[in-house]
Amino acid sequence: MKHYVRLAYTVPELGGELLTVAELEEISATQCTMLRMIEFDPAEAITGVYVDGRVIGQANTPMDTVGHPDTYNAYDGLRSTRISQPEFEGLWQEALQILRP
Repeated sequence: MKHYVRLAYTVPELGGELLTVAELEEISATQCTMLRMIEFDPAEAITGVYVDGRVIGQANTPMDTVGHPDTYNAYDGLRSTRISQPEFEGLWQEALQILRP
């Protein structure tokens, strides 16, 4: 089962928040595989993506296995919202247009 989420998490070392949206594949009740991710700056402009094990543009490389969205409330400084697949796909197409050389 796939999950689509918007994440905002506080990074004290950066003095702010990182914003991402992600497509995840459920592998258990507590874990998912990261399939695709879009990273944003604090003004919510797209800065980079992660797909097929590589980063395009400016984005952090996520772990291959991440927490299941149902577990996010256990993490301090993390806010998450589920989004729809069409919403994710729209953002993905926008990201590809921005990051295309």
